[in-house]
Amino acid sequence: MTETWLPGVLRLTASKDAGPQDTRYPPRLVLHTTEGFGTVRDLAGFYERSTYWPNFTADLDDHVLAQHIPLERAGRALSHTDQTQTNGANCIQVEIIGFSAAADKDYKRPDGTVIPAWKDADVEWLGAALAPVFSELDIPLHSAMFAVPAVRMSNALWTLFSGVCGHQHVPQNNHWDPGAMDSDAFLKGVGGGSSGQVVPPATTIVVEDDHMIQLEKSIKLGAQGEGYFDIPKVKASAVRSFNFVGLPDPADPNIPGTYPKVPTGLYLTIAHDTRVARIVVTGGQPGSVISVRVLHG
Repeated sequence: MTETWLPGVLRLTASKDAGPQDTRYPPRLVLHTTEGFGTVRDLAGFYERSTYWPNFTADLDDHVLAQHIPLERAGRALSHTDQTQTNGANCIQVEIIGFSAAADKDYKRPDGTVIPAWKDADVEWLGAALAPVFSELDIPLHSAMFAVPAVRMSNALWTLFSGVCGHQHVPQNNHWDPGAMDSDAFLKGVGGGSSGQVVPPATTIVVEDDHMIQLEKSIKLGAQGEGYFDIPKVKASAVRSFNFVGLPDPADPNIPGTYPKVPTGLYLTIAHDTRVARIVVTGGQPGSVISVRVLHG
């Protein structure tokens, strides 16, 4: 069986993994935080004792990336409590050394120690270091939005999702790492892409380009408040923006209390299919109709 190890990356091989990736799921990359400090070798020792091996560990301060498990094999850092796969869902897992609370701002620990906020340049480095994973597995350059609190996916949405997300988004789990990290900086490092819209806030992105196509589609949500539609002959990488139609835009997102009042948990993202882009809505009112606007090449 082929084993893919990134060239030039420190190899600290895991003694145990979660078996082969289930490629019936579209590919995705899940980011974690270790909630503590140490070197990548220190963390490998912890994984050996706990068996919670990820595929990679990243040291943002020293710009060191270590690979523990080949891309064809699954890590063991997610909980798995029912028939829907988590670890094995064609999922590459990356542990970032540090604290979720420092992802977007300085974090003062209970003992008074201040942990500096992550630097965009370091997050971009991580994206660039992992770029070969995206090329190898054809992971689309799209990310769920990282926030605290996060909107966790249902099993149904997780099954469809492809792109970058965090432990905070994975169903059957209760962790919130990696906090409110800057996914745009990460994707910039990989080579481009955009963050997904989690509502609230609702956002609209306008791209002035004669070659762009805008479409609107209404979806009748199913019994669990979920629905999707495919865009024929369009790949996920060609989608520039997507947003809800008919929901109010926020005023100033920097001012508390100005987000639109929309159903809690309403979530819009893009999944990846080998044939076409798939726009997915979850968390809505069962049987309701939601309209979505998409701009693509």
